[in-house]
Amino acid sequence: MSATSPTTLPPSFSPLCTTQKLGQSFASICAVGFVAFALDNAFVLLARKKVLCLSQNFPAAQKGMVHEDMALTERKPHSSTAIQSVAKGNLSELYLSLQGEGLWVGIPMVFVRTTGCHRRCKYCDTEYALVAERKARLWLRWRTGDPDLVVDNPIPLSQVVAWVTQAADGLTDWVTFTGGEPLLQADFLAMLAKALKEQGFRILLETEGGLPEALRKVLPFVDAIAADIKLPSTTGEPLNWQATETFLSLLAQSGKEACAKIVITPDIDEGEFLLAVTMLAQLSSQHRKAFSPIPLILQPVTPARFVTEPPSLALLLRLLASARSQLPDVRIVPQVHKFVNLA
Repeated sequence: MSATSPTTLPPSFSPLCTTQKLGQSFASICAVGFVAFALDNAFVLLARKKVLCLSQNFPAAQKGMVHEDMALTERKPHSSTAIQSVAKGNLSELYLSLQGEGLWVGIPMVFVRTTGCHRRCKYCDTEYALVAERKARLWLRWRTGDPDLVVDNPIPLSQVVAWVTQAADGLTDWVTFTGGEPLLQADFLAMLAKALKEQGFRILLETEGGLPEALRKVLPFVDAIAADIKLPSTTGEPLNWQATETFLSLLAQSGKEACAKIVITPDIDEGEFLLAVTMLAQLSSQHRKAFSPIPLILQPVTPARFVTEPPSLALLLRLLASARSQLPDVRIVPQVHKFVNLA
């Protein structure tokens, strides 16, 4: 479908019906993922205390094929306190900065960036966090200059809580989980979020929006969610529309503060964009009657990786008008933190 071709939606429209052509490609990806999952579990049994597959020792990790439970060192049925005492997570970075995206622009937040991602978006601006990292970099203040600490992964949960508290320094009560893809460590994040909330913090989860089962584990312990809708024309990768719809449905039913985000590149397929808008509108209509509709953020791409140009103003305004015809709250929000030279 070209960027200018019209899109006709039948009355019985469901985004799932439009994606049958992606089925075979996605099934192949799933098959590879299941093989990597099996190999990963075998490695865990051998390593016992190390669950994250470091890239130099485990080829699947180099491709981002890591499973959702890689953060726990043991899975025995202990009490909550005992589990937290052995839980460890794999981080890329921890630092204080300004939130520069979505609904929360301008709020100081402590960012906990996990390492590892199963996607390879062509505009990714944090390539260093795509694969497993041996070391985590920590700024126990604003992220300027060299890190204060460089530590080995995995990191005990209690230590992460202590560093978050130190980095917040009374300036914020918000913590952002970002990545990489944080939901690949769903068990660890659920425990970390619970521990941080007990210290008075609020939690924002930033995610690619396609791991609904992992979201179920974390959702009770977070306050807000920013979920991407990763259109194939913008990422260069297939999209599992069914998983995305299930994910957004969970958000809509939760009543939590949330937004959906679509990164806008110059080559975006406007037909795909319309499918995403219609899906979000239907879900909001079905599940958000008692709550405010989920806002849609149109984020002009910041040139990175394989994307060298931002979208034109004309394209942004055309997409805004298209989305606004179905959704009551649509906003164009660039990555504001980039303008003040913050990470």
